Amino acid sequence: MTLMADMVSSTLALRRAAAAIAASRSEDDVLDALRSGMRDLVGHVPVDVIRGSGLVKSPPGATLIPLVSYGSQRAGALVVGDEAHPADEAIVALAGLLGQIAAASLGQMRLQAEVVRRTVQLAELNDLSRQLNSAETVEDAIRAAASGAAALCGATDAGLYRLEEGVLALAAASSDPAGFPALLRVLDSNGRLLLGGNRGESMALGEGVLHGAPTLLLVLRLEGGSQGVLLLWGAAESSGWDETEVTLADGLAEHLAVALRHIDLLEHTRKEAASDDLTGLASRQHFMRELARETERVRRQLSPLSLLMVDADHFKFVNDTHGHAAGDQVLRELAGCLKRGTRSLDVVGRLGGEEFGVLLPGADEETAAFIAERLRRSVDAL
Repeated sequence: MTLMADMVSSTLALRRAAAAIAASRSEDDVLDALRSGMRDLVGHVPVDVIRGSGLVKSPPGATLIPLVSYGSQRAGALVVGDEAHPADEAIVALAGLLGQIAAASLGQMRLQAEVVRRTVQLAELNDLSRQLNSAETVEDAIRAAASGAAALCGATDAGLYRLEEGVLALAAASSDPAGFPALLRVLDSNGRLLLGGNRGESMALGEGVLHGAPTLLLVLRLEGGSQGVLLLWGAAESSGWDETEVTLADGLAEHLAVALRHIDLLEHTRKEAASDDLTGLASRQHFMRELARETERVRRQLSPLSLLMVDADHFKFVNDTHGHAAGDQVLRELAGCLKRGTRSLDVVGRLGGEEFGVLLPGADEETAAFIAERLRRSVDAL
């Protein structure tokens, strides 16, 4: 009769504990319900719950029951008994059963949390894709990529490298460019060169360490070639990148590659619209925009600005006598002469027909007169 009563009591206690575990809303609640339920079940035998995935050494005289959730992940351990109060087979069986219930509940919670986390990450990646697609400059794109990388994989900085005459050079950075290597040489796992010339910091593709901080180096691949290399930098105190973070960074790199191709096409279109087809000089529209911008700068900074107006003498005679092809050649030669005789910061534009303009930022009247005379002599020598 006593045995029957004990069995009924144990069954009721087990049901109460299972119900409390099922009603739990957090992992801490589950472990508390497990601990409380076990104490109701075994009474005089000491019970403790250890949380964590690490290996736990069994105390002297105690029985250690691992709490294994989905995917064989350790969620903790149930410690039953001690040297003075060892657990018998019945208690160990009850502890194992209740431990399985708790582990299953923990596994379900973690699975739900993982689903929510992945959903949030996909939403963030989708939002990042929209931001990248709306970027009009490389600088805008790398800022958006850095912000996305911080949210997706905990990166602290991002740098974009692009090929320039065979050298992989830093094109944009999310923070001070001085903190990034100016040039990179990208190597494969066997140390063979993949991208970059014979100059720059050598780094292997994928995970690495640079200046004591973890890095992730990704090639921005698209059909038809590479759009560059993305260098993500982690916090110096972090342990590196886990598998999920690397996968998310790969997704970011794919979106960034598409955005960079869009920006390149946009820049090409802008350059075509900004230049004169015949001479390659600035178009009238672009020249007038630069004139307005420089004039506004002069108003703010009170710095000098000069403008030369150039007109080719007797151009109609050239066209009428030698034909329009010869006239076009004259314009091209004149344009080349004006371009060679000015500084890189000057703007030379074709304003219409045989009329040209030369914008000289920072040049006072004396300097402008000197440049104008030098150009006249150069044209006279053609």
